[in-house]
Amino acid sequence: MREILMYPHNEWIEVAGRKLHVEQIIAILEPILTEDRILSIDKILPKRTRNIAVVLEQIYDLGNINAVIRSMEGMGYHALHNIKNDKLTKSNRITRGADKWLDINQWDHTKECIEDLKSSGHKIVVTALDERAVPIDQIDFSEKTAICFGCEGFGASTELLELADQTCVIPMDGFSQSYNISVAAALSLQYIQLQRKDKLGFHGDLSPEDERIVRANYYLQSTAKPIEYLMKHLLAHPSNQDILNRSDF
Repeated sequence: MREILMYPHNEWIEVAGRKLHVEQIIAILEPILTEDRILSIDKILPKRTRNIAVVLEQIYDLGNINAVIRSMEGMGYHALHNIKNDKLTKSNRITRGADKWLDINQWDHTKECIEDLKSSGHKIVVTALDERAVPIDQIDFSEKTAICFGCEGFGASTELLELADQTCVIPMDGFSQSYNISVAAALSLQYIQLQRKDKLGFHGDLSPEDERIVRANYYLQSTAKPIEYLMKHLLAHPSNQDILNRSDF
């Protein structure tokens, strides 16, 4: 089963049982946001990527999950897929942090997560110490890719490895064979970001439509009591009700 923890990446967003179009949300909330917040969002959106997704499989340490989320947000990654771990739904430390700026998907099973990513055109790359693994700098991240990290201590599951298109390692020059998951993720994400900038000239890849969806979500996250404000606005402007039910907005 898939659970979307934050607002879904969709042009129609359900708010208090009512579906609002992203353009409606933007139009209502933008006037009450500060100029600095809008400028920050304007600056950040072109640097966001959905083509590179991050997958965490059975990560049990909440601190590691939080560290990966912070690295993702700081480097412009937008899509996180978390498998077999409900800690994201239970931690105030997480939900009040960087994750509110990400598209987070919670999955019960590895296979359904990976199959969903493959159906959207993502190549599956798993960090693992197996015989197929190549150094991460031999992987082409200019195309749609899901970079996957397995649990602490045991690494990626057999199921995840069998579903992988490629496996990779971060080269090391010491006696240790691997990094802590949060360190490995940060190093990998930084390398991917730099490689994409070198090959493509940019890291961000949101389409104009995606940018509007993400903007609406960021406006919701940037507003105190956004649901209450939206409902009050709609009650005060009943002519807007018809717009919300149109499919051709």
